[in-house]
Amino acid sequence: MWILGGDADEEAGESSKERIANLVTGSGGEMVRNARWARRTLAHPIDGHREGSYFLANFTLDPSGALAVGRALEADQEIIRYLLLRRERSVSAGADVVNPDEEQGRGRRGEEQGRGRRGGSR
Repeated sequence: MWILGGDADEEAGESSKERIANLVTGSGGEMVRNARWARRTLAHPIDGHREGSYFLANFTLDPSGALAVGRALEADQEIIRYLLLRRERSVSAGADVVNPDEEQGRGRRGEEQGRGRRGGSR
């Protein structure tokens, strides 16, 4: 998952999705799903942004490729936050994007691989 700042338009979102897909396939992975999830008000400002466009991608990738993807996400100046998770079960291309609040209580959702941060403090 990654978040673009509130000033990102539809074109910037599509460009970001394409860059992520190219990054995953270029690292030897396979993209299963890559979609805009939602535009939301952020819980706290991030780099001056009060809103953000959330994107969700599901892909298969070796751990070494995941490190390269994480580094590239960190370097992308349009991305204000990102989160990479390893899922225990696969996701099919036709599956609906599930709201994380609805998935609670269904067992283990995945193990955190890495978290990107830019600016600010916790």
